[in-house]
Amino acid sequence: MIKINFKDDLVYTSGNAIGIKYNEKVFTKLKIKANKAYIPSVKEYSWKIGK
Repeated sequence: MIKINFKDDLVYTSGNAIGIKYNEKVFTKLKIKANKAYIPSVKEYSWKIGK
């Protein structure tokens, strides 16, 4: 299941359908803007998504 919320220019996702593994933990609460995904609880890191 995935929950998606749109606010301003960002897409907020949660649920176990999409996750990023970082420091041996899987984070499923993400902020997506354009072609980058951010983990709100991890500052100053982003991941490129798409092509």
